[in-house]
Amino acid sequence: MGSPGERLPQHPVIHPRHHAIALQDLPDELRQSISSLGSAHVPLEDVQSLGKFPPFKQESTRSWAMLVICFTFQSLYGLAAFSPPVYYVTYVEYFQITKSVGAWVGSVYLFCCFMIGMVASTLIGHYGCRTSTFCGSLCLFAARAVSSYSPNIITIYVFQSVFSGFGAGTTFIGVNVILPKYFGKHRALASIFALSGMGVGMGIAPILITYLIKEFGWRGAVLIEAAVLAHMLPLSLTFVDPTPAPLKTSFPPESEKQEQCCASVVHFVKSSFNFSMLKDKLFAIYCLSNLMARVNSSTLVCHLPSYVVSEGYTLDEAAFVASISGGCCVAARFLASCMGLIPKVDHLVVYGVVMLLNSLSSVLFLLLPGLNGKSVAGALFGFAFGFDYPFVPVILVQIMGVELLARAMAIYNLISLATVLLVVPPIVGLVYDVTGSYSIPLLTGAAACSIGCFLSFAASYLLRKRLRNESNEISLHEKPAC
Repeated sequence: MGSPGERLPQHPVIHPRHHAIALQDLPDELRQSISSLGSAHVPLEDVQSLGKFPPFKQESTRSWAMLVICFTFQSLYGLAAFSPPVYYVTYVEYFQITKSVGAWVGSVYLFCCFMIGMVASTLIGHYGCRTSTFCGSLCLFAARAVSSYSPNIITIYVFQSVFSGFGAGTTFIGVNVILPKYFGKHRALASIFALSGMGVGMGIAPILITYLIKEFGWRGAVLIEAAVLAHMLPLSLTFVDPTPAPLKTSFPPESEKQEQCCASVVHFVKSSFNFSMLKDKLFAIYCLSNLMARVNSSTLVCHLPSYVVSEGYTLDEAAFVASISGGCCVAARFLASCMGLIPKVDHLVVYGVVMLLNSLSSVLFLLLPGLNGKSVAGALFGFAFGFDYPFVPVILVQIMGVELLARAMAIYNLISLATVLLVVPPIVGLVYDVTGSYSIPLLTGAAACSIGCFLSFAASYLLRKRLRNESNEISLHEKPAC
């Protein structure tokens, strides 16, 4: 024991929500636990830049080859994600259905993509990226191919929306989990480049699918798209963990296996549907702000080609507008990812400002005449849409802490993305069926997005206040003992 005047050794005070904690300051066991948690659930570049993944020892030719593979894989995922809005226009005419009924094709697909994330991350943890992503790719390819023989819209829902959505959602998590494991120093740049592939798919999908429908009909277009998506199968077989877990040398008795299996199932169900995190007021406000902002985004993502066609333009011209939107989305994603690397940027304020541009784009669609006017509005929407997700992991780390990031993102995706995408597009289609115009949905989306913007500003103020209080609390604990 030291003398009374001797200063006691100070240990770092670790607050679970403080955003400035360095990973190397944590104990080895806790650091490994957090690193494995992050690598299994976080698919975006911003969290990778914060150093939450274990460092890769050496970047080699294999690392850069994996980057090219992941970029290609993300492009195929983007093709699958942004082709339903084009098919939607064709299905309304072919099956003689209303727009509210046809809108379910894209909304259910995107809902399943984000909803399955709560399950897919656990599957990847148990079976690895290669097996899980291969199964997801197989499900996506097979469901798309089978849907080309659909006799009615119900079969389209089942195969092209539900099963394809589950498969695509699983592949999206897998591709974003495996890439960070191959990079250390250049991890953030690699992730930015790979994720831009989804924007490439968004830009190509409208023009490609429109051309295929004109040449081969919608059934032939779906079959050819499924053949293109089949390239995800061999690509997913390359998703080998560079640092695989050691093999087990001993195995428990069969009775213990059954007990462990039952306990795992119960724990999985309880943990997957635990929403107690919403008791945090700041987290709840942030989810609500994003939910309101995405009312406008989901309207345009699912109805943009249909809206342009309803204004008297051809499907080719509608595809042109959608492709411009996709190109601007790619540019904005690069910019947003680079801004995410700047520590002093208030990401909530930036997100709020960009969402104002998002709402402005809906107003411009109504005010600007001609195809050039629609293209300008589409470009503005694509730019705003590019900022829609990249800041999310950074903000959630600041609000909930890195050890709760995986659960926070699962709840966030379900509430702020999946729910909106499931509900809003069909309602927009119903309003069009009743009024014969998209004016009311576009203005409503702009108003909701503006409300979400101001909620984002309020969340920014509350977050700064919380971080300031936590900083003062840590300063008090770090004062030397008397």
